[in-house]
Amino acid sequence: DQGGHRKQPRSGSAKMSQFRSEEMKLVQLFIQNDAAYETLKELGALGAIQFKDLNSSKTAFQRTFVNNVRKCNEMERILRFLHDQIRKAEVRTQHGLVEAPESRLSMDDLSARLEEHEKELIQLNTGYDTLLRQHAETVELKYVLERCGKFFQGGSPSLPGSSEGPQSSLLEDDSAAGAAAASTRLGFIAGLVPQANLEQFGRVLFRATRGNMILRTDPLDHPIIDPKSGENMQKTVYIVFFSGERAKAKITKICDSFGANKYPFPENISEQHSHAIEVDTRAQDLNTVLERTKDHRYAMLARVALSLDAWFDQIRRDEAIYHTMNLFNYDITHKCLIAEGWCPTNDIDPVQTALRRAQEASGALVPTVLNVVTTKETPPTFFRNNKLTTGFQSIVDAYGIARYQEYNPAVFTIITFPFLFGVMFGDAGHGTIMTLFATILVLNENKFIGKPLNEMFEMMFNGRYVMLFMGIFAFYCGCVYNETFSIAFEASESAWYGNATEDLQKFHKHGTVYPFGVDPGWAHTANKLNFYNSLKMKISIILGVTQMVAGVCCKLTNCLFFNARLELFFMFIPEIIFINAIFGYLVIVIFHKWSTNFDERFVLNNYEIVTLPKDTWEAPSPGWPGGRAHTWVNENVPLFESNAQLQMNVTNPMLYNNTGCAEAGLCSLWKQPPPALLDMLIKMFMSPGHVEVPATLYSGQGGIQLVLVLLAVASVPVLLLAKPLLEKRQHEEKSRYQTVSHDPEAQDNDEDAEHFDFGEVMVHQIIHTIEYVLGCISNTASYLRLWALSLAHAQLSEVFWEKLVVEVGFEMANANPIALFVTVYLWACLTFSVLMAMESLSAFLHALRLHWVEFQNKFYHADGYQYMPFAFSKLAKGADAVGGQSED
Repeated sequence: DQGGHRKQPRSGSAKMSQFRSEEMKLVQLFIQNDAAYETLKELGALGAIQFKDLNSSKTAFQRTFVNNVRKCNEMERILRFLHDQIRKAEVRTQHGLVEAPESRLSMDDLSARLEEHEKELIQLNTGYDTLLRQHAETVELKYVLERCGKFFQGGSPSLPGSSEGPQSSLLEDDSAAGAAAASTRLGFIAGLVPQANLEQFGRVLFRATRGNMILRTDPLDHPIIDPKSGENMQKTVYIVFFSGERAKAKITKICDSFGANKYPFPENISEQHSHAIEVDTRAQDLNTVLERTKDHRYAMLARVALSLDAWFDQIRRDEAIYHTMNLFNYDITHKCLIAEGWCPTNDIDPVQTALRRAQEASGALVPTVLNVVTTKETPPTFFRNNKLTTGFQSIVDAYGIARYQEYNPAVFTIITFPFLFGVMFGDAGHGTIMTLFATILVLNENKFIGKPLNEMFEMMFNGRYVMLFMGIFAFYCGCVYNETFSIAFEASESAWYGNATEDLQKFHKHGTVYPFGVDPGWAHTANKLNFYNSLKMKISIILGVTQMVAGVCCKLTNCLFFNARLELFFMFIPEIIFINAIFGYLVIVIFHKWSTNFDERFVLNNYEIVTLPKDTWEAPSPGWPGGRAHTWVNENVPLFESNAQLQMNVTNPMLYNNTGCAEAGLCSLWKQPPPALLDMLIKMFMSPGHVEVPATLYSGQGGIQLVLVLLAVASVPVLLLAKPLLEKRQHEEKSRYQTVSHDPEAQDNDEDAEHFDFGEVMVHQIIHTIEYVLGCISNTASYLRLWALSLAHAQLSEVFWEKLVVEVGFEMANANPIALFVTVYLWACLTFSVLMAMESLSAFLHALRLHWVEFQNKFYHADGYQYMPFAFSKLAKGADAVGGQSED
């Protein structure tokens, strides 16, 4: 994709598999107005067309069916209100299993029915709230009459400075004393005040009246409903005695500010009793009315609840239909709707069948016409996934949507992603735990599908098949590493024996090879870490180079599919040569080094490598120059022979060489150490064609490496210059042909060529070349994270087991057996929290990075857009998804 040019795929590729997105066609529909609703209803159920917006220049308020959308929004608002009331009333019903007859009403009838239900429910709520407030006031009045009456039995309280003693009755009815006591009779206010405000309430009253009042209180034993707030709260009955109208006004304002309800209280005792009887009767009547109102409201909500799910689904479908119809053009002349959209080629026949069903259902006389339109627009990308492949496809789509019919990386990701995770998380025990957890989710998936889940659990449930594969590969790699919770199991006889604390290269072999995985004899050896470092580092390089080469080969499939010859010959071929000439060769050398027995390879006279089987070590070699007797000497590092004098500098070619051996008898034979591959790779470029004898792996190594270096260096200018120059030449030839022929059709076919900018193409190619050349090096080094994380995981697991269980638990088990259970419990907690949670997440993210950066950047353009058809299956279902947005 250079300079805005994009080649179309070859024809005849209608049916695609998971490897490439399905072939799409741009279809045009002519729909009669009368059949529009039924047509969209059938197409939404099928979910096979992604409609284009033909009214992009219009605002949402200028669309044809904006009023229908508003009506759907209003009905959905009413349904949310009804659902909220049903939830608060705790109406128990099985949503969706029973549908009332009115659940299948038309849009207008349903709107009228919902408005009627809303109006009725609002009236019931208003009446019920009024009755509750009246009942709460009646209950408070009842407590006031019961508790305040005792304050009037016996003597009356007197204010400071009053001439009347405590024995005088405040409510004395004697006419003779009435006139005399009129000037000194006290007023009072009674009611209930919240218990939390009581102390401050009394203090403010005292200060406002300057102590000219008497406050009597009696707390209630249990909380009651407050008439104003409707909440349960602890209250106290109070009565305030005062003198004068000014004090009454002040006390009334204070009561209102502290939320103290005031109730009338008769002064006469006989009136108190009669009033109490009336209040009891009224409370009983209110209880009866409340119960009946509540039952009526509950029955009404129960009837609505039976149809609530069906109404939600119907309204969401209708809203989605009218949203989609707003995307269509309206032909005023023919009174029909014109729609355009993308449809998979394999779904065109089912779409035709759905259009015929819609015509029959609507009774339209004119059928809907479907035309396939030829276009140069890039179609959307669509892969048919199942529940197993969806998770892996989501991993790829999170990086970017594949270009139309571009090779799908998810095909590789299904295996390579969990495998690379397993390489980093390799432990048979940890892999078993993850596999069992994922298996439980898979076996019980029907219980969780469509249910509201916790955010964290929902993420794990959606990736249950990814997690299952990750667990399986972690178990497999753990078996290869022979690590189960860091413990090595001897499933078969070890091929090593001896002191377990010494280096294994000093052990003797039985002549057998361990059947599978790492030999358990490496456990608890001094050089175990060195062995695993070497093994896992080389495995990381092999896996990384293999995956990168596979990515470059995916570019080959794209070149062949899109018939991109320039990209095939001048991008794929230089890239595959470059990466294999350096890193592919490194992988081959790794395997060659693994298959070489360096115990039998010796350097002869610092000139050549000879192979001497061990059974010839005790006798002179027949091919020894000069035929002189020699002695084998086994020192710490080199094994050498000198038939002149014993010296430690036998590796010096200036002293020991073929000439000196033949003339002066200074011959040497010393054991070849395994060459360092990193040094070999560096010297391959620093000293092309030259390989020192001690670093030689095979004959002719220098010449082969020289050829590979020349191929790698030559591929860089080809990758950099060939394609831009050839594209420039093609553009000039096309421009010259258009100028001479003046063919308008040719000009239309090559309109993209007018935008060709050689400078832009050249800059793009320079960036790509630099990125690829340097990326091959950095990406190969990046795969070493497989080695690092695998080693860290193994070491953490070993530290937890050895330090907690072995060194603490087993040591203390004889003195205190409970200590063993405690240490095992702590070990299990650390295993699940650190290794199973944190380490698994770390390995997941690193595997994600290796696929996104190291693998997919070799071929994946990721500049497509997702196929999003008009489908009812994507809408929220029932009342459980209240608040969700409908799909366009």
